[in-house]
Amino acid sequence: MIDVNIFLFGKPEWMMDLEKAKAKDFEAFGKDICSWLERVSEIIEKLEKAGWDRSAGLYDLFYSKSLSKKDAKKELRNLDISLKEVCLHEWGRNKRKL
Repeated sequence: MIDVNIFLFGKPEWMMDLEKAKAKDFEAFGKDICSWLERVSEIIEKLEKAGWDRSAGLYDLFYSKSLSKKDAKKELRNLDISLKEVCLHEWGRNKRKL
């Protein structure tokens, strides 16, 4: 099982120094968030059309599908989704016997 994690955005103080930021820094920050969320919208459409299942976290979205990591990477490439835009998590492949 593979999870694809898409970070949306976090607390403002994670993204910029709120005490030192100038007014124009906030405007630029807003434009960056807007641009990123437009790309997230594109990624959502691609993953859901390809049959990935969605769940949500506090600051992110998770998509899951029963694939190997290799096949997931190939599918993401084919969907034009960069591994720099998402994080992959593989579950259940390295189980140890106790």
